[in-house]
Amino acid sequence: MEMTDGLGGAGGCAPGAYVGGVMAAQGIPGAVLVLHGQNGCRKGLSLCNRLYPRKDSPRGPDGHRSVEFTGVTAADYTNGASYRKLEEKLSALSGRYGMYLLFTSPGLSIVGDDCLRAARAAGTGDRVVSFDPDQLGTGCPEGFDTVVREVLRRTVPDREEAIPGTVNVLGLSIMHKDWRCVKQEVGHLLGKAGLKVLSFPGAGSSLEELRASASAEFNIVLCPEHCAKTAAFYTEMFGTPAVSSGESPVGFDAFERFYCRVSDETGHETEHGFQMLKNSRRRAYECILASDTDLTGLSYRIDSVPSTADPLGRWLESSLGMVPAAGRPDVLFAPGDDALFAERSGRCGTGIDIGFPSSAYVDFSKAPVMGLDGAMYILGSLFNRAGRS
Repeated sequence: MEMTDGLGGAGGCAPGAYVGGVMAAQGIPGAVLVLHGQNGCRKGLSLCNRLYPRKDSPRGPDGHRSVEFTGVTAADYTNGASYRKLEEKLSALSGRYGMYLLFTSPGLSIVGDDCLRAARAAGTGDRVVSFDPDQLGTGCPEGFDTVVREVLRRTVPDREEAIPGTVNVLGLSIMHKDWRCVKQEVGHLLGKAGLKVLSFPGAGSSLEELRASASAEFNIVLCPEHCAKTAAFYTEMFGTPAVSSGESPVGFDAFERFYCRVSDETGHETEHGFQMLKNSRRRAYECILASDTDLTGLSYRIDSVPSTADPLGRWLESSLGMVPAAGRPDVLFAPGDDALFAERSGRCGTGIDIGFPSSAYVDFSKAPVMGLDGAMYILGSLFNRAGRS
């Protein structure tokens, strides 16, 4: 299997740290993402509103919902107008949001506009967090993690003591396939175990919920690559322990390991989760018997972060009899557009979307990768599209 920075591969251009950081900002209601850059950069971030539509998102010159941006032109690079446009944009937004997450585009960062000076002049200085591309790290997950940690650093208050039976869920982003479904399932199963979720930082939790997150007794880690810095922040600031199985709950076996770890570390029994796992395994077994489809010997390749690729690969081999590909795979698990293009160009037999969502396809039915619904999505994709009758 091939492991990438998490959300690209298969011949496509993997989103980098800048995109990861921007998507973290988009996933925090109450804060606003502001792009200091050109219209072309704004178009490149149009997926923000597909992954997490927000009613307060402005419409760009093309009429589509987009992100707030300063609209710098080529001429502005040399006549000093880029700083003026930044100050005007922040002034227009002043008083409307609890936090302003300002991203300077890679091209404009060489100009060196004083973003914090502009923020002070616009009256938003104490609520602006500014990010340059070189601050965000090297990969998409690290960019996401960096922005979430910085927002928390500026948001969460001191606490006196943790509230028993409360948790934050770390490492879920709006870039994860069908992230809402994952959020719903995890919240339900933890709730049945007597654990109250205070926040999912970067995945739809508001600034108010992020402030409350300081009181969590535990942090539950869903995707380690997306929250290493964030988990360390909570531990250093409040002593909050991170509960992690070292992998994401992808496939039935990893799901079981994940909730066993939650039970062991928190002392809260996750029996409801194990019963749901038993039911899902039974349903999967019955569906496989009814399908008359054989996956044994089919080759696969996985383009994803290790915490997804490792458990998925082990599950495919131990439960379904598939084998790692030495060349062209029968099945490619990859981010949406990469999987689609690889299949249509003949670089694989079947492409299955498990990463950065496709720009050409919208999931109406449940289609996550993590959790029980994720296992059923993967099995359905394999047996209905890739198997041999």
